[in-house]
Amino acid sequence: MALLVACTVIYRDDLAERLLNKQRSPQYTGVRIPMIKSWPANQEMWNEYANLRRQVQNEEIDGNAANSFYLENKSEMDEGSEVYWEDRIEPGFSTALEAAMASYFDDPRSFMAEKQNTPNEELDSLFTPLSATSIASRQGVYAKSDLPHDCQYITTHIDVQQEVLFYMTVGWSSSFGGHILNYGSWPKQGRLYYGVRDLPKPLKDHPKYKGLDPDGRMRAVIKDCIEYMSTREYTNKDTGETMFLNRGFIDARYKSTQVEQAIIESPHKGMWVPAWGVGIGAKDTPLKLRQGLRGQHGRHWVIQKPKDRLLRGVFVDTNYWKSECYNALKIPIDHSHAIKLPKVAGPSIHQMVADHFCSERMVRVEAKGRTIDEWELPSSKPDNHFWDNLVGCMVAASTLGLAKANEMPVKTQQENRRRKRNVRFK
Repeated sequence: MALLVACTVIYRDDLAERLLNKQRSPQYTGVRIPMIKSWPANQEMWNEYANLRRQVQNEEIDGNAANSFYLENKSEMDEGSEVYWEDRIEPGFSTALEAAMASYFDDPRSFMAEKQNTPNEELDSLFTPLSATSIASRQGVYAKSDLPHDCQYITTHIDVQQEVLFYMTVGWSSSFGGHILNYGSWPKQGRLYYGVRDLPKPLKDHPKYKGLDPDGRMRAVIKDCIEYMSTREYTNKDTGETMFLNRGFIDARYKSTQVEQAIIESPHKGMWVPAWGVGIGAKDTPLKLRQGLRGQHGRHWVIQKPKDRLLRGVFVDTNYWKSECYNALKIPIDHSHAIKLPKVAGPSIHQMVADHFCSERMVRVEAKGRTIDEWELPSSKPDNHFWDNLVGCMVAASTLGLAKANEMPVKTQQENRRRKRNVRFK
């Protein structure tokens, strides 16, 4: 008796994949039929197509812009590609390849499972405690890199990943309201939306860092990013006032030694601090009560130099500060404590950062007489790097002495030294 099973691999190790596995199901002769047999070689043009398509979907530009771009560059964009069924052309598209690539850009996870039969569970969906759509539209009156008139401090945070750096710069008012001045990745990826697991331009392929070992490459790219952030000038277009970065944090949980060495070798090392985030839950001992943390204490952060480290670092209670960022994104945009995104042509430009801001969920936990809002990533592990950036920028502003009106400002080390020098004994 012959048996034919027509199936789709939706999840790793589901029944369909087990039937296709020769070792697990030797009695079956399985064939995976992907929609795209060979991916196109010109990634840059397809990235531009993805950007145009996202803007079309948000009704920001003409509805035929993406298709017109493809037709104008068809020969270059088709190069190296092969689809399984050339005649499968869906309405609104010119070729089967264009339809397939559009489907991939719209929903990579579903496409890889249902149309390629090679599911990537790392592209899973995510739970959003905030509305990503609302955040993408939460724009102030200032464009990217424009200095707000009430800016008191500028802070930056760099999140270090194996093949890319994510960064964000925020300008802070005296009332602890934040205006995001800039954000992005190093190196630039060329697409409005991408994930750390599907980077168009990973560090290992960057020509500037070719030939370097992984540690040397990481140190070099961090130094380049530090130089860029430290020398960037922000200008208020109405008054002509200019400002530079006041303080930068670099997440040191990954490649800690390379982070510290990059800071030490930079001419701007005085404004940069390695940062370690600690999720302190209801069952854990608060930072201020932990033995061995005897440096400069602030609002749920401590700056000190551990014996086994090269530099002073900041240790942050991330649960507390994520709740602070959450509240600043939840309150009305005109509130004095609100965080705003820069003004752009359309919300699709901010969609990726908005999804990062919505990547984690908050759970209220009671233990040992304490009630703490604890933050966690869902099992799908969505990208949260810009969320970490925003949290780091807010903590950096706090370490500079910034506080809300109802909070006691934290004295910086310079202020403490000044106060000690003014003491007089009779």
